[in-house]
Amino acid sequence: MWPSREHQRIVMEPVGKPLRFLESVPELIIVLRDTMRCHGAILSECSILYCNISINNILVVQTESGHTEMTGTPPFMSVLNLENSPVKRTAPDDWESLIYVICWLGTYDINEHTRRKEADGELKKLKTRRWHYGSFDEIALEKRNHLSLHEAFGNNNLTGFNPNMEHRTMLARLASELRATLIEWEGEPDCKGSLKRPKQSGPLAGPRFYGGGNKDRIDPFEQRAKHCKRISAELLGVLEKYAREAEELMATQQQQQQQQQAWQRRGRDAQ
Repeated sequence: MWPSREHQRIVMEPVGKPLRFLESVPELIIVLRDTMRCHGAILSECSILYCNISINNILVVQTESGHTEMTGTPPFMSVLNLENSPVKRTAPDDWESLIYVICWLGTYDINEHTRRKEADGELKKLKTRRWHYGSFDEIALEKRNHLSLHEAFGNNNLTGFNPNMEHRTMLARLASELRATLIEWEGEPDCKGSLKRPKQSGPLAGPRFYGGGNKDRIDPFEQRAKHCKRISAELLGVLEKYAREAEELMATQQQQQQQQQAWQRRGRDAQ
């Protein structure tokens, strides 16, 4: 009888750089697009769901062609995970985590050049910070309160985006459209409002059922899991759209920079 064996690899050199090495919002959006492309490919080809995407575990790799590729890992937990729901984790949970990553980076910074200047006391007042303190149930409730409605998401999170960050409105638009696609998906009415607060009495009552009498009660998370492929495809479509916008913006900026450099060379030659 052959002994059991395990194939192991030890990484001796850095695989990539953390997100803080990015220089702009357009770069970040392109990187996130590449991340979720990889996420979808791994899920469809290998049936592996990451379940853990976070700002500290997304690595940026610069290829020889100059394009950015990404490997994504551990997340800010989805509400489904925080509440330890018996519903199976699916791709939309990782997309929900991506929204939290975007909000965190938009609120605080991508790199040291965009870091907020407020005192620590002011930063602690930001609503997004509430996602990282308290029990799992308390954090889940905060996220429900913030993401359940478009107006609440804008008032609680998007208005708190870092004013020092160039193109922050572009990042806010992306977060808003991803939230709307995930939480207010039109493909199946029973999926809508998956982050709305429960109708049962008590702030932490669960599980989160909706509908009329007991016979008609439904769990939007279960419905979301059933339609996860269609929802994920629409979410990727949103991210692809913003990535194209970011690529066009970066190309324009590069062209302007080249023109400026050409004018400077001409000026020096004229002297």
